Amino acid sequence: NFPLDLAAVAVPSTNG
Repeated sequence: NFPLDLAAVAVPSTNG
């Protein structure tokens, strides 16, 4: 997943 997931820890990232 992209580093954006770290910024949005509140929401699970679905970016493959």
